[in-house]
Amino acid sequence: SGCISLRLQKVIDTVCHRSQKAYSSRYFIQEGLFFNLESISKSINTNSKLSILSLDFAAAFDNIAHDYIINILAFHNFGPFMQKLVRTSLKDRIACITTPEGITPFFPQRVGTLQGDPPSGDIFKLCLNPLLIILNLSDAIKLPLTLPFILPNIDPTLPELQPPESNNAKPDTVKSFADDGNIFFSPSIEALSHINLTLKNFRHVSGLSINPAKTKLINSGPPPSQDYIRYATSFGYLIVDSFVSLGIEFDSTLTNLNINWERVVSKIRKLINLYSLLYLSTPGKVNVIKAFILPQTVYLGTVIYPPQNYINIIENILVNFLCQGGKIAKNKIFSPTEQGGLGIPRLDVFFQGMDILFAHKAKNINDTWAQELRHASLSINDSLYFTSNVNRNNHPILNRIIESFMKFQKCFWVDCSNILDIRIFCNSSVKNAMGDKITRAFFTERTWDNYHETIKNLKLCDVIDNDMRPIDINQFYIKTNINLSFFEFMRVQSVIRHCCDLFRDKLNIRQTSMSLIFRKNNAKSKHFRQFLENNLFNLTLAPTAKKRYNWTNYNPNLVLVPEAKREMSFFQASKLSFLPMNFKNFAFKFLNNQLKLNAHLTHIVNLSDPSCSLCVIKQTLPAQKETIQHFFNACPTVNSFANQYFNSFLFNKPIIFNIDWLLKGAPHYINDYYTLILNIEIFIFLLFVFQCRQKKMLPHFNAFKWHVLWHRTILNRNRKYTTNFGHFYDNDTFQRLGIG
Repeated sequence: SGCISLRLQKVIDTVCHRSQKAYSSRYFIQEGLFFNLESISKSINTNSKLSILSLDFAAAFDNIAHDYIINILAFHNFGPFMQKLVRTSLKDRIACITTPEGITPFFPQRVGTLQGDPPSGDIFKLCLNPLLIILNLSDAIKLPLTLPFILPNIDPTLPELQPPESNNAKPDTVKSFADDGNIFFSPSIEALSHINLTLKNFRHVSGLSINPAKTKLINSGPPPSQDYIRYATSFGYLIVDSFVSLGIEFDSTLTNLNINWERVVSKIRKLINLYSLLYLSTPGKVNVIKAFILPQTVYLGTVIYPPQNYINIIENILVNFLCQGGKIAKNKIFSPTEQGGLGIPRLDVFFQGMDILFAHKAKNINDTWAQELRHASLSINDSLYFTSNVNRNNHPILNRIIESFMKFQKCFWVDCSNILDIRIFCNSSVKNAMGDKITRAFFTERTWDNYHETIKNLKLCDVIDNDMRPIDINQFYIKTNINLSFFEFMRVQSVIRHCCDLFRDKLNIRQTSMSLIFRKNNAKSKHFRQFLENNLFNLTLAPTAKKRYNWTNYNPNLVLVPEAKREMSFFQASKLSFLPMNFKNFAFKFLNNQLKLNAHLTHIVNLSDPSCSLCVIKQTLPAQKETIQHFFNACPTVNSFANQYFNSFLFNKPIIFNIDWLLKGAPHYINDYYTLILNIEIFIFLLFVFQCRQKKMLPHFNAFKWHVLWHRTILNRNRKYTTNFGHFYDNDTFQRLGIG
């Protein structure tokens, strides 16, 4: 079975019709749902009659005839050896039936593929493929001609003028995900009769039949004729106003889509209530949100964008869940971990990242929505540039994807300083001093006819020299192969000069091309989301960071400002994936000043002594109040132990330990890799002395040695940590790379 599955996976997307979206590395489940929503929306907006037949196959995987499977393999040009392999996996299977009296005698199986068997999904797709091809190619089953599609006009009298995609430009009338299929057609008795006859013939050939009692007919737009309704009812089809397709409910008027979000919010509340009973740490709650809560929104949010009130409801649920054990700033919750946040994405940015991922995947998909998206771009030769959007009423999905992509364009080129890659034609960010963009009006008719595709694809790097200055007219012709008149060039150059002056501080920064970002084979939405996320949270302005810095200052009249790089490195060291959970939990509480010491507990629990535990044990009198400032920065016992350990740890290193490191992290002038090692070592030390305080014992080196050894055993499993720790103790390497 595994061998058959691996062989089928190599060719299954090529062999099967593009309307089949199941079990594919090229297509994805949302494509059929895109067509559902856009087709209904188009029929409503254009007042066109549209019928959707939602098919329900009866026990689909269990009714495929084995002989039909072999014939289908031959039909798809699989060789005798492959047919023999599949026949071997199907033969000699027996079954029985459990009855109240017992089980029946075993009998041989002649139909069905085992659900869960690796090749069964691909085999089913092959078996259903002839039906999809017949329905899509049938002249009797057509979409209403008034439905607007952004596709090239097909004129059979002018074949030489047709774009490459014209042969596949006709929208599909069937969308299927395994045995879940929908047929879209203009409501007529002839079309419905042809569909019913095709399904009957397919049943006789393959053994697959639909369940008429569960097959639904939905009519959108103006109501069809009564004769059509009576004819559909005679087949046993249910005439309904709404249907569920792949778990999402659609209605014929698209006015009740929010019921899907009501279900998602209800499920999220149930999950939150469940995990609230476990008293998880904050890092544990973050993991629950990323692993269980956010995935509840992904599938639906990529098809039906949530209204703002549902976004607010879900985000408030997440904030309340995270803030059960202490207050955390909302901006900090929804900021990336690289900026010192918890790394939970905002829902609107999260869905925008998914939209850009769909635009990226559309380059390799030949389905209707992907072709429409490519033809909506400014140039068919550059599908990564949009200057205008499509009609939201006719194309709600495409409108949302293009809107997200246009926002991504601006963020990538301007906000993230990749300005050399910016497209200069008809770009709202590239204007002259009068506010004029480079448009069609800049060029004569002759120039536009000869060079319009090249002009549309021009980038800023194409029209400036190595000194980041606009090139002259001769260099422009040599570099772009566009022959402009003097006045045309002066109009274009006025925009380029103003653009160079406006973005002068961004021109010499190291930059990348958008095409390189989209060239990744395993690109995910997070790779695009990083350009959309605004710097909502400034770590150096956080009250918790300011407090820790000011606790290290013995001059009350001097207010210290946190060092951005140092504080960021300290935060990032606490969020590494290979750290144990108790380590992460302690580091999070420490960095956010949430550790409860004696001075804090006296306000909660009836304790008689708020004094420092270690000072009392060592009889360092008078003992000070046990606050975070005293315990980690001013306690003589902790200071002595820290100096003794870190002076030994940094022996023969050109750096001197300072007790302020315990609250501020490793100094910023050390190389990032070695800063990571020192910050982890600081957290190991802080965790140990805090555990000593809980156990009412003084810190001893014997106990600390085993504490370090246990953590080092876990950390050494990570190659990055092991490599850098080895270099840390190589004195020559430290002197060469460590000090910046």
